[in-house]
Amino acid sequence: MLLVGFAAVWIYPFVWVLSASVKGQLEVFSAGLSLLPEAFRWENYARAWVDADFGTYMLNTILVTAFTVAIVVVRCAMAGYVLARYSFLGRRFVVAVLVGTLFVPPGTRSSRSSSSPSAWACSTR
Repeated sequence: MLLVGFAAVWIYPFVWVLSASVKGQLEVFSAGLSLLPEAFRWENYARAWVDADFGTYMLNTILVTAFTVAIVVVRCAMAGYVLARYSFLGRRFVVAVLVGTLFVPPGTRSSRSSSSPSAWACSTR
């Protein structure tokens, strides 16, 4: 029961934002925390799409994603072929490292600027 309460508190802001997206400007600020609008204004989405030029952003996202996926698929296919077909010194080690990294969450494998050695340096003053 406690989890249901936490879930409701956590999800309410998201539901409120969705309901505010179909309200008029004055209604968002005057209605308080109510979820149901007086009238659904679906044209808010069309206006936001045009005013913020989301079409350009969507096309950019699709292009970057498509090229990234294509490059990753080709590179992984080539690496998999080499590891499966050829026998070379250290092959078992490379396979073990690749399989081992499958168990490490992706967030811990990426490098961030705050985790670089230059960020660890303390001031001498």
